[in-house]
Amino acid sequence: MLVIGVVGGIGAGKTEVLRLLAANGAATVAADELNREALAPGQPALEQVRAAFGPDFFDSSGRLRRRELAKLVFRDDAARAKLEAIVHPAMKELLRERLEVWRQSGVKVAAVEAAVLAQMGALGMVDRVLLVTAPACCREQRLVDRDSLDRAEVRHRLALHERLGLDNWPADDIIVNDGTLDDLARKVEQFWRRVVD
Repeated sequence: MLVIGVVGGIGAGKTEVLRLLAANGAATVAADELNREALAPGQPALEQVRAAFGPDFFDSSGRLRRRELAKLVFRDDAARAKLEAIVHPAMKELLRERLEVWRQSGVKVAAVEAAVLAQMGALGMVDRVLLVTAPACCREQRLVDRDSLDRAEVRHRLALHERLGLDNWPADDIIVNDGTLDDLARKVEQFWRRVVD
């Protein structure tokens, strides 16, 4: 099974590339999905987050208030490191399990979208790294439109990704997402024909 790691900074278009890879036949999983599984009710990582960050980040029904926790970890390096130390190992194990199921079921191509693939310790689980990148102006506008964040918060998050090196990976392949969705679809199709077919 060929495993493609889709990486890149926030707002570059990794999720859209993952969707297009799925349309071409890949089995796909995103880091956000793994994160939600790791922090689902009853999971050990969720209780570790509660112990580490306290009840203020949980609603009355015991669900994690993700937006509030995200605001904290995007502003506080120590809080981000504490959260990652809890969640990344759980995400890595979920990914390992998912890939094994796909291998056993005969999947030929899998794609994993994760800006934090290396930070999760999962870089060794992929065969090829596909970097999705885009100009800062495009990324900024996408985040404003997608996440309803103000421009100051968007710029802070973009700067954090840049500082962490999440938008400038050593990669086997690069897709520059600087045009329309049709342009991006053509680039993904070219990548698929060259690497998979």
